[in-house]
Amino acid sequence: METTLLPLVLSLLASALALSVLRALSVVDVPNERSLHRFPVPRGGGVGPALAGTVTAAVSPAFGALRPGLLVALAGFALLGLAEDLRGLTVATRLVLQFLLGVVAMLLLSGGDPAPWALVVGVFWIVGYVNAFNFMDGIDGISAVQAVVAGSTWAWAGWSSGDAGFSAAGAVVALVALGFLPFNFPRARMFLGDVGSYFFGAWLAAGAVWGIWAGFAPEAVLAPLALYAADTGATLVRRIQRHEPWLRPHRDHAYQRLVAAGASHARVDLLVLVVMAGCSLLGLVSLSGTPGPRLAAAAGIGLLVAWYLATPRFVESQLARQE
Repeated sequence: METTLLPLVLSLLASALALSVLRALSVVDVPNERSLHRFPVPRGGGVGPALAGTVTAAVSPAFGALRPGLLVALAGFALLGLAEDLRGLTVATRLVLQFLLGVVAMLLLSGGDPAPWALVVGVFWIVGYVNAFNFMDGIDGISAVQAVVAGSTWAWAGWSSGDAGFSAAGAVVALVALGFLPFNFPRARMFLGDVGSYFFGAWLAAGAVWGIWAGFAPEAVLAPLALYAADTGATLVRRIQRHEPWLRPHRDHAYQRLVAAGASHARVDLLVLVVMAGCSLLGLVSLSGTPGPRLAAAAGIGLLVAWYLATPRFVESQLARQE
């Protein structure tokens, strides 16, 4: 029940309630230079799936000893995002709190005694991916697609390997995202906001730590997350090279450039889905443990992500030629 009906039902109900409350309170996202929408839309709708996912994680026996670390990541980052949505936080305050949450979550997820290098890498991973997820949450449906694909991949990997906890972690986040999807796609009635993007980002970041700590091959765990990480990383590097203020809102991500070039949100979501699913399937090859196929699959993941990152430039060049 916990990994089939409860997360989905709770997410649907909590999201519907959140939409009503946000409308009543007039909590809206007003379009700015980063936005790809033209009209104000209620933001902070991610409080619904955040509540659903956190409650499920708290009551499900499948999460076992890793439950405290997961709950700290989920509840802590969701509350931080909610504060950002409602009141706003300085960049310094936000980063300090994110790193503190990352340290506590890593200590709990690792059993309290990680190697120093593992603690540092894990904390930077959690904070980095949470922010990457937030940066990438810019068009209708895209973040639900990320959570559904990654969660489904992990659910399969855990089930096929006999790891019920990792399988449940994947299934729950996928179902919670599915419960929110009708409110955000094909046309958004509300946005996740920072509360939702921080929640989903924290779940996937902590889930990746869980999977690698449990002994799963890194490719199987990280491949579903490769597109979000690569798009954020490539955009950051490009803006730094141009000496641009990379902390300011922008529309330089690959998915944003595709929409700016005329592609619909649904069409970009489909592209993202195909690339994520392809990476995920290639990542699952690593479960065989055979070096040759694993190497070939890793190369395939790199090529898929590179193709995705190159797509906006191709589309933009085609439009320039038509002019």
